[in-house]
Amino acid sequence: MSHRIGTSRIVGATSLILFTAACCPAQESLLSNGDFAHWQDGAPQGWTVEVGARNGAESPVSEVKPMVGPALMMRGDQATMAWRSVSQDVAVTAGDRYRLVFEARSKDVRRQGRQYDNCYLGVMSFDARGKRVDMEIEDLSAARTWREFELKFAPPANSAKTDVLIFLSKSGTLNLRNLRLEEAISDRPFR
Repeated sequence: MSHRIGTSRIVGATSLILFTAACCPAQESLLSNGDFAHWQDGAPQGWTVEVGARNGAESPVSEVKPMVGPALMMRGDQATMAWRSVSQDVAVTAGDRYRLVFEARSKDVRRQGRQYDNCYLGVMSFDARGKRVDMEIEDLSAARTWREFELKFAPPANSAKTDVLIFLSKSGTLNLRNLRLEEAISDRPFR
């Protein structure tokens, strides 16, 4: 059995799609290289890679590298002594509301020995003296398959700097992709 769709319906639906795209363009992400497509000297461009925790030695160091997708891959094991974090300072306004949307998955994440219990993406705000004044984190240790996450936050009035931070400091693998940071607006409410 076949059904016929009138030409006026197709034209009407196409016009609605074109109008919606023209009047309501997607908001540009406030993150640089949130898809991890661009790398230079072993680090994703626009991001800072540094040691965030040590278990008593300077090496071996956890892996941070690109993977097909594109995506970010972080990995360590029981022998890892220095755990690297990946962070980006973001231009946000104190008191405004934001949403960070991303996809993540983890594999075989577990704490072994003296490892710190971290496997997350977080947003941290700091005052003018560098003291942390707020933190929102999403634990990713149980994300066995690619899943979309949304982290909502509002930097407090006394914040002078806000960072997006990705951190793994225990055995296993953490992957992230498609990070988008947007200001929360009426059609994407904060809460």
